Amino acid sequence: MRKKWFFSVLSVLLILALCACNGRTVEKKKPSESKTKTNDVIDSQSTQADLAAIPEIDVQVGKTVLTATLYDNSAAWEFADLLRKGDLTLSLHDYGNFEKTGDLPQKFTASDEKITATTGDIVLYKGNQISLIYGSNQWSYTRLGKIKGVTKAELLSVLGSSNVAVTFRLHKEDAAKSGKVLVAYFSATGTTKTLAQYVREAVGADLYEITPAVPYTEADLAYYTDCRADREQSDPSARPAISGSISNMDEYDVIFIGYPIWHSQAPRIISTFLESYDFSGKTVIPFCTSHSSGIGSSDTNLHTLAPKAKWEAGKRFARDTDKATVFSWVKEFLDS
Repeated sequence: MRKKWFFSVLSVLLILALCACNGRTVEKKKPSESKTKTNDVIDSQSTQADLAAIPEIDVQVGKTVLTATLYDNSAAWEFADLLRKGDLTLSLHDYGNFEKTGDLPQKFTASDEKITATTGDIVLYKGNQISLIYGSNQWSYTRLGKIKGVTKAELLSVLGSSNVAVTFRLHKEDAAKSGKVLVAYFSATGTTKTLAQYVREAVGADLYEITPAVPYTEADLAYYTDCRADREQSDPSARPAISGSISNMDEYDVIFIGYPIWHSQAPRIISTFLESYDFSGKTVIPFCTSHSSGIGSSDTNLHTLAPKAKWEAGKRFARDTDKATVFSWVKEFLDS
């Protein structure tokens, strides 16, 4: 009995030891610091079909410029949004003899999965570190992009063996196309944000979050308790302040405006947004999210706030609407 118990314990310890060896072996990134998913390893070469028709970026080291295609996920879109504001130069250092890595100026929405990153992969680690993979490593990352047509020897030659300054920028052709379509949205709980990201991906637009100067708390959204949302929605003159603004609104020809339904109408912060800019001659397409209510008059009641805009019929989406449904609606609108 003791022998059986001993060999059972020994087997468990051996399995744990083998698992501990599978991943980064350098002390800086211990397994305890990263809650790795237990799903199967996704090989880098098998995911090329996931690369989306979103902006390509240039990766410049010295006089060498490489082109990378971004992936279709939130972090990649957020990274592209950051580059729309200008070039980003980072100091990257060598790590583990398989990557150059460095800190990003902000944290991005991570969707880590256990992958085998290979030469040319650009990945996000911990939400705020970027890595250019020149070797191979199996770890839990979020994919950002893939440098096109580069070998390990070529990438190593470009990156060198010491710290290196790397500049990321939107690819010239994509930079020229950006700035025509805007998706502006307000989302108190994250539901509308997801749909807004789908719309942006479908049309290749810029994304702007309408952020309240005073964020809404759970208590503010406890309907029928005389909460903040109740009071604002019952007062047509309420105009919640917005934090930040759009400095280049005149560049946009088409603007999608997304919002949740609050007491059958758009939140009053949408009124604040519409009254903050000149929409003359612009095409405005509203869309909303709700658990059960339809769009009702929530979109047409906004028309008087931007009377010189060309308003299109709005669209209501359920909370669990998938990306394909949103893409279909956007395509239908663009083809009309």
